[in-house]
Amino acid sequence: METIVLPDAGWDAAGERLRELRKAPPVAVLVRATNGLRVHAADRSAARAALDRLAVLPHLTVAALDGPADEAALALALACDHAVAGSDLSVGCSAAGLLELGVASGLAARAGELAAHRLLLRGDALDVAALAGVQLVTTAADPAAAGAAACARAAADPAWALVLRALRAARRSTAAQAADYERELVALLGGAAH
Repeated sequence: METIVLPDAGWDAAGERLRELRKAPPVAVLVRATNGLRVHAADRSAARAALDRLAVLPHLTVAALDGPADEAALALALACDHAVAGSDLSVGCSAAGLLELGVASGLAARAGELAAHRLLLRGDALDVAALAGVQLVTTAADPAAAGAAACARAAADPAWALVLRALRAARRSTAAQAADYERELVALLGGAAH
């Protein structure tokens, strides 16, 4: 398992590490953004590049989020396969921030058009209950521990990680990519489709 801690790592360093992981990826990547996550306007380009790299990483990605945050936390949740949030997560979003981080279409696809409009047009702050209600996050008392447990499960059972990758591919990519992951899963399970 690889762990990247934001904002400690910095967006440029996180993006560079994700580029390296693309070449020789681990089974799972945990991105911890605890105690809030904010992106200053000057860092949005680096943040978007890092999030784009995270979104296409070919292995299980899990975000652990808590504290007050801006749209970077929402972008991180959308970039990962799974997001776990603490009860104190609160995400304040601005339309400009969401657009600059490139999450508008992902938000509409994942949360539905109504929720996307609510965020993009009115800039509402969302608490963890609202984010869980549109299925962007699951909740945990300790999101870092829950995220680490999900990554450990993927490391112990690669088939589980492949199932999540197939779901991600179906959600974000083409049906052909989803089928590729499903074939990989079938091969891993011994060639028998169930």
